[in-house]
Amino acid sequence: MNEKKNGSITISNYSAFKSLCIFLLLCLSLSGCTLARPELQQTEEEELCGILVVVGEQEAEREQEKALEGKSFSGIRELEKALADSVVAEGTYQADRTFTFAGVEGHMLGIVEEETEGAPTTHFVNDGFFTKVKANTTVTDTGKADTISGTILAAESLEEPVCMYPVYHRGDGSYYTVLDSCGFLMGGVRGEGEIYSQSLQWEVTEEVNGKEEKNSREIKVSLEMAVPVEKVRVYMYNEQNMLLGTQEITKAADKVMLQRETAYIIVEEEKTDGQIRRSLYDWNEAVTDQELVHEINYLGTGGLIEPKELLFTKSGA
Repeated sequence: MNEKKNGSITISNYSAFKSLCIFLLLCLSLSGCTLARPELQQTEEEELCGILVVVGEQEAEREQEKALEGKSFSGIRELEKALADSVVAEGTYQADRTFTFAGVEGHMLGIVEEETEGAPTTHFVNDGFFTKVKANTTVTDTGKADTISGTILAAESLEEPVCMYPVYHRGDGSYYTVLDSCGFLMGGVRGEGEIYSQSLQWEVTEEVNGKEEKNSREIKVSLEMAVPVEKVRVYMYNEQNMLLGTQEITKAADKVMLQRETAYIIVEEEKTDGQIRRSLYDWNEAVTDQELVHEINYLGTGGLIEPKELLFTKSGA
């Protein structure tokens, strides 16, 4: 794993060494770990702006591992320092108001402040993988309070650890995330509905139109184990409760055209474990702007579940 030659220490198999560290970390309960750690903010101009959820080891971490392979250290203190260095991944804020990070595949929930026509504007960031999302801005006597919360779902079959990392916004407008051990949250957990969460809170003092404002922000991400949906069927009924027709829904479908006489809809979801879930909708009560939306939890990438909206409309509506 590591060797000591002529008073120096050489890492010969960093991956195996790190795997042991990860195993020990997962034996601890880290559900209460706090992400808002002031020591990670190098300057006063930087602020926390999001939580990034990833599954398993990332390319950025593997690149760091490669850099340490075969490297010699003068002593244990230098080795400890090298092993303690966190991986920093630069972020890019996309035009669709989502984020990408170099060498990292993940999903971010956050709050971003931008200048729009010379005035600061708050945007809530959600790339679509979060469900049960609630976002709110409250004006206070001293400024405003922005809050956002959301849940990310993981399949019970998930084997890789789920990690939650803080995202920072620098004074120059750039973004980055820090992949550190605080992020290890869950690995090999079973049981539908078990929830873990991480909260990030901070306060910023800004000068707006010559007046000092204290604005607070809070971000909360929860992890919930769930069973993904495998098959979906839609049953359409008229006012006399007569069945008008049924339709099999594929994962690729995002819109369903109902028959004009449809008064009631039953959405039947069959999960991968055989469970059946049925949702009943009264078109006249549930419809908004001649549309109705139902959310389905399909299995996505990396063992996470991807919520997908299914839009119902009526022919001739």
